[in-house]
Amino acid sequence: MLGEEPERRPLSDVCPAIETDIDAPQVTGLNIASADQSVLLWGPPGGGKTTETGFRTLIRAENGDLRPSECTVVTYRTALSDSLRRKLVSWGVFPEMTHAPSSEDNPYRYWGTAHAVACRATGFLEQFDNDGGKWTSEHEGMVDDLVRYAWCDEHNISFRAREPWQDTRASTFFDLYQYSKQNLLDVGSYDLPNKYLRGTLADDPRAWRLLDAFRQQWGAGIELFHDVVEQWEMWKAREDCADYWEQLEAGLLGPLPPMKHVVIDELHDAYPLMALYFDRLVEHADTVIVAGDPDQVCNAFSGADRAIFQKLPKRVDRDIPTVKLPVSYRCPDEHFKAAARVLSSEHQPPELTTDGPGTIHRDTPESTMRYYERDGWRLPPANEDSSPYQLWQEFGSDMLILARAGFFIDGIGAHLDREGVVYESQPDNAGNWKARLTLLQCLNLCEGYRPTRQTSILDNDYDGSDTKSVEAATRTKITADDVWRFVRHIDAEYLQGGRDNAKQALAEHRRDKGALSLAEFHEKIVTDDFWSVYGRGIDSIDELVRINARQGFTGNRIRDIVAMERAWDRYGPITADDSVRELADGTRLLTIHAAKGSEAPTTILYDGVTRRIAKDIREHKDAARNEARTWYVGLTRASDTLFIVRDALTHIWDSYLPPDLEPVATAEAAENRSRATDGGTNNRGDHN
Repeated sequence: MLGEEPERRPLSDVCPAIETDIDAPQVTGLNIASADQSVLLWGPPGGGKTTETGFRTLIRAENGDLRPSECTVVTYRTALSDSLRRKLVSWGVFPEMTHAPSSEDNPYRYWGTAHAVACRATGFLEQFDNDGGKWTSEHEGMVDDLVRYAWCDEHNISFRAREPWQDTRASTFFDLYQYSKQNLLDVGSYDLPNKYLRGTLADDPRAWRLLDAFRQQWGAGIELFHDVVEQWEMWKAREDCADYWEQLEAGLLGPLPPMKHVVIDELHDAYPLMALYFDRLVEHADTVIVAGDPDQVCNAFSGADRAIFQKLPKRVDRDIPTVKLPVSYRCPDEHFKAAARVLSSEHQPPELTTDGPGTIHRDTPESTMRYYERDGWRLPPANEDSSPYQLWQEFGSDMLILARAGFFIDGIGAHLDREGVVYESQPDNAGNWKARLTLLQCLNLCEGYRPTRQTSILDNDYDGSDTKSVEAATRTKITADDVWRFVRHIDAEYLQGGRDNAKQALAEHRRDKGALSLAEFHEKIVTDDFWSVYGRGIDSIDELVRINARQGFTGNRIRDIVAMERAWDRYGPITADDSVRELADGTRLLTIHAAKGSEAPTTILYDGVTRRIAKDIREHKDAARNEARTWYVGLTRASDTLFIVRDALTHIWDSYLPPDLEPVATAEAAENRSRATDGGTNNRGDHN
């Protein structure tokens, strides 16, 4: 795939009128593939794949040959397409986005995840009612955990485990079903022709391991699994709902998005079904930029494979030159030394010029976090050295906090929750701050309002003065979606006609207006007594009901209530302008897998793997290779400080990182810089 060395040209030589926020920006590989030619960008951690993609896109735009509405930008995660758009907007190449992402008037309509782009191109969601099924029927629309729970409840299938690390019948079934569909195995029904299918369960070693987990829970194997698949798919058809893999399937068969300029970022994350959709885009694109790094493939559990990136030109039978980016603009010398050592246990590390000195630390906390079935997490004191909250205070909010497993992330999140620290996290891992903030915004909006002449049932001396009349609050608006989240957690005693009637009233209002005023909320949804219970600001938080796992919370009511109360104290009353991203201010709590493509000045990396992961590493070569790539990703996210925390949770089965990783990496990086100063070599082996 690799031929001549890529040249690096100053951007000012190509587009002198463009000013960027980058010091002396350079474009790589125009000698291999010009900006109007297709290219495969092979970029190491911090190699600037998104920036190089932006440069190539702006060159076409500056030549008068490209508008954002003529582009399709598809990625594994929404944040990556947003990153490219923000760069091009900040450089003055393209305009700001002023419409909703899915709006037909939005020139960036086809900039998003593979699922979103496929949906918009094919009109996939139009098969459901105008509200996505959320309001007018019980389950119609896209499948989520609430839909899965309903099916399991109807069929008497255990859904939630007693302990977070345990399997259930539901988890083993859906894990195998999802994997089978993502890998195009002959399971259930497809709209695709049979030529797209890749084999059976028996042909796929990872599927076979998932089938073994299914067998342990269900007491039978492959025949029973196919029977359960048939029941699930019949139920979906009856309830008019769809799995997310079906969006990609529709993309393979339906209309295409704009094909003039196609960008596919992080191709190495794609599993076979997604890769097949990407291949279709590549085959039809006028010009395509594909970016990725096979050394960062750590989604093998979903079917991702290095070959999906490396063999793209052969699969699509198209000449796509490869440009290998030689420099990391993010990764300090010490971090790359540590990462390369870990990767070298299974792969040949890349040659790379890194970004100079950084810092790498380690610590073992005095206290460990431990989970108890009845009480949840037992946590160290807030200000204990190397506790999650203490590290957050020490290094500031702009940090990535990473761990190998979602269960570990939940423990770290519990520690931050106790102090009311808002963070960004994946769905189903740690606290759901989006749901929490929606409730806090609603409570803040309601605070102080009362119906005319109502007196507080909680204060015998209250005389009705100094309050806001809710009947007069005709300009204080709240969206129907946010009201519905709020209504789900209001005691039914304070809802006119109960929760079902409130839902129906909101559905009708949503179709007509989309938002309602507090006066309308009072008139149509809640009783007069509501305001004296839920109009007291922070004091109303403990009155919220159904703060449970089924409603998207942690399953520990005390933890969620305390988190919301402390957040109210920490950030002040939460308004509609306070998003999770703004309040988190850079604090992201993620599994290592979810951190691909992310970076921060500081990364807090928790060492350790679960018993199951340790077993897989010992018994399966593909798992061992995937694990090395996973930690390679984790060790290369920081641009300044990497802080490795060891033995922080009692449920860690085994350490993964070498015990001397930090001092050896520090010494090797210093020695390498010394040799370079003396006329030796840099990290790529180039002589100075």
